[in-house]
Amino acid sequence: MAKKKNLTKAEQKKARLRQRRMEREAKERERLAELYEDCDGRFAFIAGYTDGGAPYGVMWEEVGIDPGLPFEEKVKLYHMQM
Repeated sequence: MAKKKNLTKAEQKKARLRQRRMEREAKERERLAELYEDCDGRFAFIAGYTDGGAPYGVMWEEVGIDPGLPFEEKVKLYHMQM
């Protein structure tokens, strides 16, 4: 049987703050996943896939975004243009 640990008020507050941070981070991950669902490292927008499974669409260069930027930055810039 596990023993219950009595938390001080400071520990309880810290635990609540940690829980809130985790919830915010989960919401941000969900939001970013929605942004990423139609793009990848090469394409700003994936219009579809060939019969062989290769993606096709609009490349980062075609929308004026440097393909050398970190992926998250490219996605944010692309969605700001829309």
